Amino acid sequence: MEQKLKANQINEHKISELWDKIEVELYGKTDDKFLSTFRESHNPANRFSTWPPKEPTFRYYLNFLFNEVRKKDDNFFMNYKKLGETQLGNPLCVSAKGVEVNLDYLTCIEEYNFLSKNLNLLNIESVVEIGGGFGRTAHTLLKLFPNIKKYTIIDLPLMLDLSSKYLKKVLPNDSDKLSFIAENEIEKWENIKADLAINIDSFQEMPKQTIKNYIDKLFSKTNTVYIKNPVCKYSPELLGIEGTKKYDVFSIGYMTEIANIFDEVDLHKLRQIYSEKYCPSINHKIINQLPSDLFAYYQHILYKKY
Repeated sequence: MEQKLKANQINEHKISELWDKIEVELYGKTDDKFLSTFRESHNPANRFSTWPPKEPTFRYYLNFLFNEVRKKDDNFFMNYKKLGETQLGNPLCVSAKGVEVNLDYLTCIEEYNFLSKNLNLLNIESVVEIGGGFGRTAHTLLKLFPNIKKYTIIDLPLMLDLSSKYLKKVLPNDSDKLSFIAENEIEKWENIKADLAINIDSFQEMPKQTIKNYIDKLFSKTNTVYIKNPVCKYSPELLGIEGTKKYDVFSIGYMTEIANIFDEVDLHKLRQIYSEKYCPSINHKIINQLPSDLFAYYQHILYKKY
């Protein structure tokens, strides 16, 4: 009778099959060697609940995105809704306050907030952007500031094919405001006179001479210039990326210093170098600069010609 009672008690207190497996595989031998390495990123014992740091799912990405969106105030959601169609291309989204938000346009609103706090965008009638990607920045600024009459994108021909088609769908009533120029058509863009020149996250991918051409032939002549790029390069191994072909990534862009993008001391040292290297001319002064809230190794910076 006593043995039967003990057996019943054991059955009532069974552990899950999951932890039965984890206990044996991960914690079967807790000697000094185990204790010295068990929390390393590649060690399967370094996990939060049942998933490790190097996670092949959307878990951390969506959690980061969701937490960022949940912090936003009503003004953010009001502006986001003004954008209209933001899901063309089927991006990953999270939902807060009844609004579906993706990272591309979360980034756009951050950039818009920086610009609107440091510049009277109601006075901006013309914009030229180097490297417009699929067109998210043009979409955002033209929706939030319909006073903009002319928006020119300079990019690689294949990217222009994408951005022109994308913007035609999300801005069907503003096609007359948009102009697209291939980057090798220098004679078409070197004398553009715009109120605001923009480069977001693409100078870092260009050879130094290409950047210099844009700055000397266009940005130096533009009164207000907005740049947002990384302040450094980083080792892929920092993010657990191994065996990846690096191409010429460490030699392009103006900021080729390799640093820990998760070390504020490292980043702080590089921010001043960044602001000096990207200054369009000796006549341009910094209006304001600020690290990105989303990715701290990116830096917003706004220059004005005096």
